[in-house]
Amino acid sequence: MKKTIIMSLLAALFSVLTVSAQENTYSIVIKMQNGTVFTIGPNEADSIFFDEGQLKVSGQSIEKIMEKVKNDSILMMNLFEENKDYLDYNIAYVKKNVVELQAQIDNLQAQVYYLNDKQQKSEDKLMLLSKDVERNYEEMKYYTDRLEAMTKEQQDEINQLKMANANLEKRIAYLEDIINNQNQ
Repeated sequence: MKKTIIMSLLAALFSVLTVSAQENTYSIVIKMQNGTVFTIGPNEADSIFFDEGQLKVSGQSIEKIMEKVKNDSILMMNLFEENKDYLDYNIAYVKKNVVELQAQIDNLQAQVYYLNDKQQKSEDKLMLLSKDVERNYEEMKYYTDRLEAMTKEQQDEINQLKMANANLEKRIAYLEDIINNQNQ
């Protein structure tokens, strides 16, 4: 409610000031809740403020206050206009950078996809090669075991042949002794 009264007061103040700013025949009218009405002349007010300090207007006359508000508004509009081109340039620059960054992101995503695909193919080839190595290892083990078995069999045969040869040599020596003994 307090804000409504304040806002109403301000609206009345500014409407009175704008309508009659050129004539200096206006006054400030404040109506209280109990019905009491205060009328203040244009040059009687030095400042207007509220208890909570949310709004404070001060000056020597309402015309000067209005002129200051008008000048401040013009200054703000000028600042906005001066900076509008700069802001527009910055916005365009940022948009351009966003587009370029999006293109770079898209390019990087394509590269990541390509590299992931390449990695998957490499992993698949590695898996096949690993299976080939395993199969070749198993074959090599089979042939190594077979070779060892064959070598053992051959070694056994060689040992048997050596024993047979040693037996034959003994027999030949024995027969030579018999023949030599008969000839004597």
